[in-house]
Parts: sequence; structure tokens; C-alpha cells
Amino acid sequence: MPFKHVCHQCGIEFIASVSVRKYCSRQCNGLGQRHKPIICRHCGKIVVSPDSTRQFCDRKCHAASMRLEQRICEQCGAVYTPSKVAQKYCSPHCATESHRTPIPVRTCRNCGAVFRTRDHRQIFCSHACAVDTFRRSDITCGHCGKSFWPSNNKIKFCSRECARFGQTRFYGPDNHFWSGGYSSQPYYGPNWNFQRELALERDAHTCQRCETTSPDDPSSISVHHIMPFRLFGGDYEAANDLANLVALCRSCHRKEESTAVIQLSMSLDQDRGYLK
Repeated sequence: MPFKHVCHQCGIEFIASVSVRKYCSRQCNGLGQRHKPIICRHCGKIVVSPDSTRQFCDRKCHAASMRLEQRICEQCGAVYTPSKVAQKYCSPHCATESHRTPIPVRTCRNCGAVFRTRDHRQIFCSHACAVDTFRRSDITCGHCGKSFWPSNNKIKFCSRECARFGQTRFYGPDNHFWSGGYSSQPYYGPNWNFQRELALERDAHTCQRCETTSPDDPSSISVHHIMPFRLFGGDYEAANDLANLVALCRSCHRKEESTAVIQLSMSLDQDRGYLK
């Protein structure tokens, strides 16, 4: 069955036995295969070229098509001209920052300014705000009453002179640890010194256990209470009686004190029923 066609090369009508024929002769077929019509991607003009991969009519259209329109950077918002079709950022720095974890926004505790930081410990926008927050206010000197700025939180006086005179109020009864101070009377009662001298003279400054004497060092011989002073309940006259005093050297005195403590502990345990 014959089919009518129009030659794609010369435009003449011809009849062919197949329906897919495009050219009227071999000459038009050769010319049509070598020079195909191409539509320019930039200006839309139709051109005939032997190169089947050609996309533009001339070099001007090719260069113009390569110039991309200006874009806005997705990171910093700056306007830029991209060099590639897939380019999204104006610089490599913006591209790197876009892939990082977003920097949290914080509010300065001193001035209230909003700032960004990756340090979770930072609470001030600047060093000046941090210093201003922790700046100590003026205080009053504890001695002279003068107002001054302390260099640290422990300073209470404006100068060393005021500190020397002002700290005297922490001595004696004004101190919260005061418990009456040192007594003007001896520990063993007002007659202790007199009774002690009588006991030493009676025993000739000689230890009554080992008979050691030291006239060059009187302090080496001490006076011992045979029955401990604490058992008399404050009755110093009975405790300091000469019958209850004996002269001992330091070594024997320590032994007697240890023995007295052990005997007292055993007697207390026996009274309480611990020992039978």
C-alpha cells in the first residue's frame, strides 16, 4: 500500500511503500543525516548543524546560558552569583556553617542582651558584663565606720590599723567561744600552792617511791593526790590535806595517775554491776 510523505530535507511530496520514510531520495537522506535542525537552548533559534550534540546556535548564546542568575545565600542571606547550578551558599564558610549544629541563643544575665554561644556554661554576653555582675559593693569599716571597696569578700576593715584595733572586740567576753576565761585561782583551789610546798618540805623534795631527788631541778618533783581531786566534789580543803598528798618524780607520778584511773574505772564498773 503506497504512503504519501513530505521530504524532511527538500520538502517535496513523494510516495513510498513504507510509512516511516522521511526522505525522497538517497541524496536528501545523506544531507538530512549530516545537517540536522537544532533549536538553541538560549534564544530558541533553529539552526542546521552536522554536530548532533550541539545545543546552542552560536558562542554568545552558549556563554549567556552559562551565566546563572543571582541568588540569596541560605546561610547568611547575602546576594551572590553562583558558579554552579546546584550552588546554595555564597562561600565555603557558609556551606560549612550550615551543616553544623545550630548555635543556641542565650540571654545575658546582666544586661539582657541576646547572644549566641556553643559553651553551655556561658551566661554573660561579654567579660565586662561578668565583671560588672560580680563587682562587690562598698562596705562600712568595722572599726572606724568609713565606707570602702573591699578587694575580696573576707575583708571587713579599711586598713591594717583598723583591723588591728577592730579585731580586739573578738577577744574576751565578746567572743562567742568565751567560757569565762582563765581563773585567777589555781585549779586545785586557793590553798593548793601552800599545801604543795608543805608536802615537798615534808618529803624533802624526794620521790617517795623510787627515792629520786633533784635539788637542781625542783620542777622534776611533783605532788600527787593519793585520792584523785575529782572525787572530792570540789572540796579542795579535804583534797589538799597533807595526808592525801605525796611527793613523786615525773615517772612515778605518771604511773600512779595511770593506776588511779584504772582503779577508778574498775570501781565504777563494779558499782554499775558490770563486774562481780
